[in-house]
Order: sequence, then C-alpha cells, then structure tokens
Amino acid sequence: MTDPGTLNGGLSSSGAGVSADGKVVVGTGGFAFDMPGMNYRRNSLRPGLGLEEKLKKGSVFLMLNASTDNDGPRYWVNAAYRINW
Repeated sequence: MTDPGTLNGGLSSSGAGVSADGKVVVGTGGFAFDMPGMNYRRNSLRPGLGLEEKLKKGSVFLMLNASTDNDGPRYWVNAAYRINW
C-alpha cells in the first residue's frame, strides 16, 4: 500500500475576470450591454491525501481532496482502478 499526497497552491495577479461590453443591433433598434468580470479569490490551496493498493491485475486508487476556493466543491473524492499492462 502506498500513500500518495498532493498540495497545490494558486496565486492570481488580479481579483476579477475580464469584462464584456458592446451593442446588439437588431433591425433598426438594439441595446447596449456592459457585464463586469466575475470576482474571485486571489489565492487558494488544494491539499489531497489518498491510498493506493494492488488488487488483482491492477491498482485501486482513492484520494480525498479539499479546496479553499469557493467557486466549486470544497471537498471531493477521486477514485480509480488502473490495470497494469
């Protein structure tokens, strides 16, 4: 049995995404729009800890992950079965 682990960190230089603006023209009319970019955290941390065990002709892998980034899931599990050729 092995105990794989990971630790990822991210740092962004800005706290917002790209904005979009323009004008939609339909026939003789239309409208203007201005959408600001999404705000997001400037830094995040993603640790993970797992187990890998040989099973028959391959390996079973299970990893628990966490994230400080609020845009997605805070905790999730990654599970896989790898067949050795």
